[in-house]
Amino acid sequence: MADPLTSVVLRLAYDGTAFHGFAESEGVRTVCGEVRAAAARVTRSEEISIRGASRTDTGVHALDQCLRLDVASDLGAQELGRALTSLAPDDLEVLSHRPAEPDFDPVRGAIEKLYVYRLWNAPSTPVLARSRLWGYRGPLDLSAMREAAGSLVGTHDFAAFRTRSKGETENTVRTLRALEISSFGPELAFQVIGEGFLYRMVRNIVGTLVEVGRGARPVGSVAETLASGDRRLAGPSAPPQGLHLVRLRYEGEPPCRPLTAPLAF
Repeated sequence: MADPLTSVVLRLAYDGTAFHGFAESEGVRTVCGEVRAAAARVTRSEEISIRGASRTDTGVHALDQCLRLDVASDLGAQELGRALTSLAPDDLEVLSHRPAEPDFDPVRGAIEKLYVYRLWNAPSTPVLARSRLWGYRGPLDLSAMREAAGSLVGTHDFAAFRTRSKGETENTVRTLRALEISSFGPELAFQVIGEGFLYRMVRNIVGTLVEVGRGARPVGSVAETLASGDRRLAGPSAPPQGLHLVRLRYEGEPPCRPLTAPLAF
């Protein structure tokens, strides 16, 4: 007789430095791969399905990732969640676990997401922070970047700010509820809140705004690039290590809001 299906929702945090992204890929270490290996170790099952809210890229960090794990096992959801919590490696933490409702989908159920991109604008970057910040030495015009960022807030076709990815939807219309650039001393935090994002969309936006800040393109060019839908007209992708998935919002949870203080790490 086959084991029943146990379904659990996990909220995770991880340091993305040593991960080749969230999604499983043969021969490299990934977040999804670590969860699958732990689930297999606990249940000794090969029938494991994992679906995550965000396919974070290589080197990208998360303070609040959400995934649904379905596994053939006679363990209950709470027992399985506790076991996975105890097996988590040093760079991955299970923040919470609960039984999954039959229709819960971490992707479709996410109402909005908060991403924060951290840039350290100073002659040198603290050595212990270099895996979590983009160190940028040159001067940046904060007011110009903020003005340019304003043209991206709202519902638009963001084709010009995505990097094409295999299997991604062709619908490139997305809604940004907020795009703020906060200054915390030498750290600039590009805070982006939206319903959903295209592949590398946040990093491409940051890279383009930094070009505005360093005087390589005029403020008005960002709106023109958005309207063009042409990725070749936008700036380069910002490096991955500065990007943090800070919060996911689901039904019954309070709205995402920009941070009023820098991240603690």
